[in-house]
Amino acid sequence: MVRIPPVPYHHGDLRNDLLAVAFDILKAKGPAGLSLREVAREAGVSHQAPYHHFPSRAHLLAALAAQGFDQLAAELDAVQVAPGDVESQGYETAVHYVMFAARHPERFKLMFGGELGPRTQYPQLDEAARRVFERLVRPLGATIRPGAGNPPPVVLTSWAAMHGLAALVVDGQVRLEGQALEEAARQVATVLWVGIKRTVLESTSSVSPL
Repeated sequence: MVRIPPVPYHHGDLRNDLLAVAFDILKAKGPAGLSLREVAREAGVSHQAPYHHFPSRAHLLAALAAQGFDQLAAELDAVQVAPGDVESQGYETAVHYVMFAARHPERFKLMFGGELGPRTQYPQLDEAARRVFERLVRPLGATIRPGAGNPPPVVLTSWAAMHGLAALVVDGQVRLEGQALEEAARQVATVLWVGIKRTVLESTSSVSPL
């Protein structure tokens, strides 16, 4: 049995302590091995303590997924404020998306898998996911308007390609890592942008997250 080193409890910061312990369990065992009881045991608190912050196991998982989306959004922001034109930002956004998945496979599976059901059940998670989608479509000149309908084909194609590669890596179907994976991601992004440059993108396009 994998044992997670206990995280010292700091009064007033129990929620973050529980999330840190839960993330360690998630990395070691996946979502199936995560329970509020085990998180409490590993954190060294009573079995009832986590329920003050997470009404259910699903809410704990949703909070972990929201953390992942927040982290990805922050990293994409850093990529997109770097000097460069829209095309280079598009390249870097696509590559960074794939590399994030490779660095955080269990978190990525939780963020985009079916474990939690519709994200709209968890407002914090839903908003965090929307922020990531905004950054993914930003280099394509698109914006988000809730309920606007299906995304333009260029947005759907771009996301499908990069998410597809990320999922293949996370599932172990593409056995690349490090520099080799980054180079493969850049090659996929290059093919995408050849097509994108031939497509007329309206700067006022409105899309909604999937």
